[in-house]
Amino acid sequence: MTNSQFEEVKTELDLLAAGEKKDKQKAYTSGNKDVLTNFKRIGNRLNLDPLKVWAVYFNKHVDAINTYCDNRLEAEPIDTRYADALNYLYLGIALIKEETDDGTKGQISDPVKQGRPEGRPHPLGEEGRPPVSYL
Repeated sequence: MTNSQFEEVKTELDLLAAGEKKDKQKAYTSGNKDVLTNFKRIGNRLNLDPLKVWAVYFNKHVDAINTYCDNRLEAEPIDTRYADALNYLYLGIALIKEETDDGTKGQISDPVKQGRPEGRPHPLGEEGRPPVSYL
């Protein structure tokens, strides 16, 4: 696979992930503006750290991907599992970032030190789809 072909696959997965997020977020947040509320609500109910709740949800998708790798079985399209896993990675780092911003735990890389300009826009842009320059 060439780099160009890989970038096309990545763009398609990013678009699918953005669509999945848009479709599922309202149900998972029960309309709450806090996109992490589901992990916090379940964590509170079960007396678990919200990050542990996140890990269970994330691992469900990892397990489905592993099952596909083992025997090509899928209960839903495999690209959707990858898109969901990608969204869960974003949610997981958001939970950690929220803790870090509160000064309680974790560490987050400094984007400037990593060679990325501060405030770099997300590749999917504000509307959940790539800006024209991304394509």
